[in-house]
Amino acid sequence: MHRLIVVKLGGSLITDKQRPLSLRREALASVSREMAEICESRRLVIVHGGGSFGHFAVLRAAGSRSKLVEEVRYWMTQLNLEVVRTLRERGVPAVGLPPIALAVLDGEGLCRVDAELVSWLLEAGLVPVTHGGLVRAEAGGLEIVSGDTLASELAVRLGAEALIYLMDVDGVYTSDPRAGEGARLLKVVTPRSLDTIRGSSSGMDVTGGIRLKLMEALRAARSGVRVALGGVRELRAMVEGVEGRYTIVKP
Repeated sequence: MHRLIVVKLGGSLITDKQRPLSLRREALASVSREMAEICESRRLVIVHGGGSFGHFAVLRAAGSRSKLVEEVRYWMTQLNLEVVRTLRERGVPAVGLPPIALAVLDGEGLCRVDAELVSWLLEAGLVPVTHGGLVRAEAGGLEIVSGDTLASELAVRLGAEALIYLMDVDGVYTSDPRAGEGARLLKVVTPRSLDTIRGSSSGMDVTGGIRLKLMEALRAARSGVRVALGGVRELRAMVEGVEGRYTIVKP
């Protein structure tokens, strides 16, 4: 059976976080073509961020819990449909899977996913496509979980060969490379690297930015998953685990 790859599509990659509800259609089409090639040799699970859809919805709710559920579920469903449609147009057998049906927060606030459901879809030859958003909490109610967290948990629970965080930049930098000169690409990130990294995701972000992403990447790496972060141009290198211009994570 083909080995498994979990790919997290960053919200900044597939949407324009500076413009509410704005999809980067060319970038999504390019990513989808790459996903179709990966499917020829690997099983695949895709998780996408909320970008200008999910984060805008949270801000729009303005602190109202009932409004939060309404806005996040609606706009993230719209984004998931766009992602699934584009993948299907490129030949990927994608199936949308809302996080509320996939994951739960346990009593300690840790995210737990229904690995059996995802495994069944994979065995059927399908590509599950889920996203950050609302999940059930054992303590009651609903909570927002980042796509970065879901991707890490899926990779660990499913025993993935690799977890790839696909970004709109070449990898992890010492500071935001879009903010000016002086940013240096880190080829390797370890727990000691966290104190040297400054900045966060561009535009609207309410789920933790680059630091949460790296914490989740390190968690997966500690469980034996090969983890890489980088841009679309280096996706094949990251899948195969060969040298390239991207960041790898070591525990």
